[in-house]
Amino acid sequence: MIGELVANSGGNIRRVIADGAYDGEPTYKAIRAARPARSPPDIVIPPREPSIPDKGDPHGGSERELHAAEIALHGRMAWQKRHGYGRRSLVETAISRIKRINDGRLKSRTFGPQQNEIAIHIKIANRNMIIARPLSERVR
Repeated sequence: MIGELVANSGGNIRRVIADGAYDGEPTYKAIRAARPARSPPDIVIPPREPSIPDKGDPHGGSERELHAAEIALHGRMAWQKRHGYGRRSLVETAISRIKRINDGRLKSRTFGPQQNEIAIHIKIANRNMIIARPLSERVR
């Protein structure tokens, strides 16, 4: 499904961030196949522990193997910070907020109206976040 999601997203995707459950060459290949070669997105998926080579071991050169080698050299937390992996948790929080509207259930039964219903949920969540955002002013 990931290749289909990326292909149907429209616009230019700069980065695809996913958790370790999506680690593997098939995921990387599906994302690459879905996007034109002139604008490939960065793929940020942490490799699983068995994929991490020993420090200094050579790697094959694929994006996934480069991530694994970087984790082996600098550590997982440094890798997460360098590649912006923390943004994933912010996105998960936003999606959780959207799902909480109407108890995470859709009233519509067919796909078209479900898309409209989700768009309405997103607008509601965005409006609520704007309302709840504090206005701050620097005091000198």
